[in-house]
Amino acid sequence: MLWQIILRTFTIHLIKAFLLTNKMNLTTTHAEQFTEAGFVIFDEPIISGTLLEEAQTGIEAIRQGIYDTGVAPVRLGTSEDKNTLQRISKVHVANFAVRRLITESGIGKLASEILESQQIKLWGSQLYYKPPSQGTAGNVGWHRDSQHMECFEGEIIIAWIALDTVLEQSGCLKYIRSSHRHQAFPNPTGGAYQNIEQESHRLITENPSVKWEEVGVILPAGGVSFHHWNLIHGSGPNVTDRPRIGLSVGLASENFRIKENTWDFGFKAIIDDSFYCPIIYG
Repeated sequence: MLWQIILRTFTIHLIKAFLLTNKMNLTTTHAEQFTEAGFVIFDEPIISGTLLEEAQTGIEAIRQGIYDTGVAPVRLGTSEDKNTLQRISKVHVANFAVRRLITESGIGKLASEILESQQIKLWGSQLYYKPPSQGTAGNVGWHRDSQHMECFEGEIIIAWIALDTVLEQSGCLKYIRSSHRHQAFPNPTGGAYQNIEQESHRLITENPSVKWEEVGVILPAGGVSFHHWNLIHGSGPNVTDRPRIGLSVGLASENFRIKENTWDFGFKAIIDDSFYCPIIYG
C-alpha cells in the first residue's frame, strides 16, 4: 500500500540521517575528548593484517641490528642486555615495514580529526620493548613529552601503537587524565626516574586540590592511543611472561615549529626532509 511505501521511505531517510549524525559526532567527540582529557584511546584494532604482521617482523629485525633501509636508528640509553627495557628512536627510517605501518595505516588521518587540522607530519618514532618480569627496571617514569623536547611548539600529538596485546599486567601505558592543562601539575621528575609510586605520591601531595586519575591504556595488537604533548604519562613493570612491544609516534599539525635559539637535537637539519619527517596526511 502507498502509506507503507511512504513509511518505509521515511524510515530509511531517518536511519541514514541518524548514521550520518553519529559519524559526525564521533569525530567531534574525539576532538572534544582530546581537549578535555588529553587523550583518545582506540581499544579495537585500527591496524591489522599484513601491515601489522610485517611491522612486527621489522621490529625484531631492528632489535637484532638489521636495517633494510641501510639507515641505522638511534639507541637511547639501551643496555646491551636484551632482557632490559629497550628504547630505540627513529625506527621508521631503519625498516620499510615499520615505515609503512606509520605512513599507510591511517593514523595520520585520525590525528588530523582529533586535532582538527589539515595536515599531519611525522617527526619521530620510538620503539619501547619491555621484556617480561623485569620489575621496576622496566618502568618508564612519569613525564611529559614536552619536558624532554623543549625545542618544539605548535599542535603536537603522540600516537602509541600496540604491536602485541597490552594488558594492565604487561606494564601498560598510563595516562593522568587532564594533566595536559596549564597548572594541573608541575613537570614530573622525568621518564628516567623509575620509582613511579614515589613520584605519584609527591605530585599528589604537592597538588592536593588537583585530581590525580590514572587511566590504563589496554590495547589489542593493532590498537592505538593518542595523547597530548603535555599529558603526564608513564608505565609500570611487565609481570607477564611475554614482552610488551609498543611504538611511540611523534606527529604534528601544519602549525608545528622548531623554536629559535634552543637545542634542537638535530631536527632543524631534517624536519623538511621527506625521508626523515614525511607528511603522512593532507
